[in-house]
Amino acid sequence: VYKNQPLPFHKNAEAAGVAALAAGEQGKFWEFHDKLFANYRSLSEELYTKIATDLGLDLKKFEADRKSEKILNQMASDKKVAQENGISGTPAFFVNGVLIEGAYPVAYFSKVIDRHLKAGKN
Repeated sequence: VYKNQPLPFHKNAEAAGVAALAAGEQGKFWEFHDKLFANYRSLSEELYTKIATDLGLDLKKFEADRKSEKILNQMASDKKVAQENGISGTPAFFVNGVLIEGAYPVAYFSKVIDRHLKAGKN
C-alpha cells in the first residue's frame, strides 16, 4: 500500500502527490510517480502537465481530478495515517507491523521479512 507523506519543508511535495493521485484515476499512478521521482529537482505545475501529456492522460480529467474532493480527501487521509503512526520522514515502511524509516537496500528488507517469516513458523 502506498501512502503520501508530503514533507512540510518541501514546497512542491503535496502538489506532486496530488498530481500522482490524479494520474491514478486514469490508471497511471506508478508511471506518474516514477517520472516525478526521476525529475524530483524540477517539480512544478509545468512538469505535472508535461508528464500527464507524455503518459497520454486526458488533461481535462487530470486537472479536474487534481482539484477533486476525492483526491484532496485521500491526501489528507494519507497524511493523517502517517501522523497517527509516528511517521515524520520518507520513505517509511511497515513490515509485519514494524516501522522501518529511511532508504534501505532490498537486502535489508529481505532480512527483516525472513526474520518475521521464521518467527511465524515457531
